[in-house]
Amino acid sequence: DDSHGRRTLCPDAFFILEDTSRPAGENRRGFFLEADRSSMSRAGQMGEKYARYRDYIAAASHQKKYGIQSVRVVTVTETRARAESLCTLVGETLPRNFQKFFRFGTLEDFSLDEPAAILGPAFIHPHDFRAGKRYELMPAPAPLQTSL
Repeated sequence: DDSHGRRTLCPDAFFILEDTSRPAGENRRGFFLEADRSSMSRAGQMGEKYARYRDYIAAASHQKKYGIQSVRVVTVTETRARAESLCTLVGETLPRNFQKFFRFGTLEDFSLDEPAAILGPAFIHPHDFRAGKRYELMPAPAPLQTSL
């Protein structure tokens, strides 16, 4: 918190991906990166950090600061167990309509030998990770519907 009582948000990194196969205005997504090394308590410090992200997104602060419509919070952990634990925390503590902004991955699924793996379906989401579902950071655009 700052000296005025406002809650601050300090992500480990922020980046934007652009998908040139999508139409302009729908092709950019911002990402707040949390590089988790299990040094913060799950329910206390991480729960508070995720609540701050919820408030930031609810205020559309990402639109004001970065000029982007779409944003996600990506937490990369050292182990799958920690990723699943933090994913469960978000599922238990944040309203369902805010859970969609969070993705969790693990260093166990990425390698410097194959860095492109981070762009594949390597991330879990609070709604359905127990069913084995995985997501890409930038999913492929939906096919255009054409009528004959």
